[in-house]
Amino acid sequence: MTNEDHRAQDGSPDLMAYGPVLTPEEVAQVLRLNQQHLVRLMRQGKFPAFKVAGAWRVRRSALEAVMDGTWQPPDAGAADHDE
Repeated sequence: MTNEDHRAQDGSPDLMAYGPVLTPEEVAQVLRLNQQHLVRLMRQGKFPAFKVAGAWRVRRSALEAVMDGTWQPPDAGAADHDE
């Protein structure tokens, strides 16, 4: 499935086309970001994500919060989340 398959007719991302949990690759496609940069933000706690068996994942609801501006990153003094 290509990027365009997950876009509404107006070009905006259609998040309902994704499952409830997205991979960094999928999130990077939706946000049109470099995947490595996105993972760096995740490690720093500047993007809402969690790890399952060592692999980063993002809840669709968290991505929606980022996109609508309601998600706030933790304080800048937070520890690195890459374990």
